[in-house]
Amino acid sequence: MGLYLANAVFWLIAAGKPELQRPALWVLFLFMVGLATGRALSIILDGMPGFVLLFYLVAELVFGVLAFVSLRRNDEIT
Repeated sequence: MGLYLANAVFWLIAAGKPELQRPALWVLFLFMVGLATGRALSIILDGMPGFVLLFYLVAELVFGVLAFVSLRRNDEIT
């Protein structure tokens, strides 16, 4: 849980510091895609979970895609 909290603090700090925003987006992308990948693997191996865990999977995928889109947009601007 400490890793989750440390990432959240980093993302909050990066929101106000432009020089940290790109690294924060990469951390967000890797973190969310990693969680979603593990959750998808668990579904394949262990079967369907309850609604809450499926909601988490969708949320992780959405946040991962949003981070990726933000990184791509930043590349197009610069």
